[in-house]
Amino acid sequence: MGIFSRSSEPDISAMMQKRDVEGLIKALKHSNPNIRLRAAQVLGEIGDTRAVGPFIDVIRKEKDNDVQWSAIEALVKVAPSEVAMESFVQALKGKVDDVRWNSLEALLKERKQKMRK
Repeated sequence: MGIFSRSSEPDISAMMQKRDVEGLIKALKHSNPNIRLRAAQVLGEIGDTRAVGPFIDVIRKEKDNDVQWSAIEALVKVAPSEVAMESFVQALKGKVDDVRWNSLEALLKERKQKMRK
C-alpha cells in the first residue's frame, strides 16, 4: 500500500517505521488536522532537527489548538532549548490568543523542568 492509503491520506505509521522525516514534514500541512497532529507527535519522537523550522511554522500559523500544542511539545523535544524558547517568546507577541496561551504554557513548563534539575 505504500505510505499513502487508498484515501490518499499519508500513512503516518509507515512513515514512522521508515523514519521518513520529509514525508512527515509534508504531513504537517495535510488538510486533516488528525494527520497533522500525529505527524507532529511522530516527528517529536524521532527527534530529527530538520523538523524545527516546520514546527515553528505550525506554532505560528496552525488554527487547531491540539495540532499546535503537539508541535510545541515536539519542538521542546527536538530543538535546542534556546531556539524553542525564542520561538515561544516570539509567539507571545502575536495577535492570536490561543497561540499566545499555548506558548506561555510551554515556557512555564520548560521553566519548571529547568528548576527541577
